[in-house]
Amino acid sequence: PPPPAWRSRVSDAAPPTTSTDPLAARPDHPGFGGAIIEHAATASEVAVLLELFRRLPAARKEKEACADRSYFYDADGWVSRRIATVAARAWGAAAANVAVAPHFRFLNYAKRGGRLPAHVDLHRVLDDGSRTTHTFLLYLTADAAGGATALLEARPGDDALVAAGGLAPGPRATLHEVHPAPGRLFLMPNACPHE
Repeated sequence: PPPPAWRSRVSDAAPPTTSTDPLAARPDHPGFGGAIIEHAATASEVAVLLELFRRLPAARKEKEACADRSYFYDADGWVSRRIATVAARAWGAAAANVAVAPHFRFLNYAKRGGRLPAHVDLHRVLDDGSRTTHTFLLYLTADAAGGATALLEARPGDDALVAAGGLAPGPRATLHEVHPAPGRLFLMPNACPHE
């Protein structure tokens, strides 16, 4: 069958990118080794992903949540290949050594002020039995009034709760904020405390 119409608006060749590690000065932090990658997707590709997002139904809420979730399986592999390519470039690795799960979740914070409490992300088990080590956020829009992902300090006791997605109680300082910008990709280790 012919490829879908949107396929002509994306490229398998990754655009030139620049990257930074927001916690490079903190090698002992569980978020060390993350990357903020500018221009990971072109404006045309962001438009394709926004169009896809708008066509996906919001999933039924299992619990009270501040964001609507829609799910997408990357059967074509375009998004997975792009994430692997730019992540490998940022980390100085071969793209073949970076696996990206094809199951994606779009989060839509429809109400201003919506936020998740401090947490870490759970590992996902891939089809081959391996486990994810990093989470990626590919921003499709900008929000001057909010939308940042705050990377938080680690606290004693976090290690015992990370496997369940929890963190030790208590206040945490914000170490860095990653603000949304169309095409910006943020990669962070699953064990990085954030909100």
